[in-house]
Amino acid sequence: MAAHRALSIFWTFIPEDCYFHWPCLALPLKIAMLALNIYHFFVRKWCLPRCLTNLAQTFDEKAVAQLGIRNQEQIRLTLEVLLLGYMGGVVTMPGANQ
Repeated sequence: MAAHRALSIFWTFIPEDCYFHWPCLALPLKIAMLALNIYHFFVRKWCLPRCLTNLAQTFDEKAVAQLGIRNQEQIRLTLEVLLLGYMGGVVTMPGANQ
């Protein structure tokens, strides 16, 4: 783990034997972070159709030239998804030290 349980701020309610045991804590947290990111990106922000369209046009040279961030709304959506994903990972992984 990233830090000792005694120095943790958020995860003091978890028993010590579970805190230092990979299958008990880190593996479920890894799955939860991935599920949260998938939910936020594909379901809440509804980026699935755009993602599938971009994947389908991967080898089309004309479509590749049109890919990218084109307007302010796309910039906002990209930053929101990235920042929430990163911060969700930082907050949910044990190791927030005092």
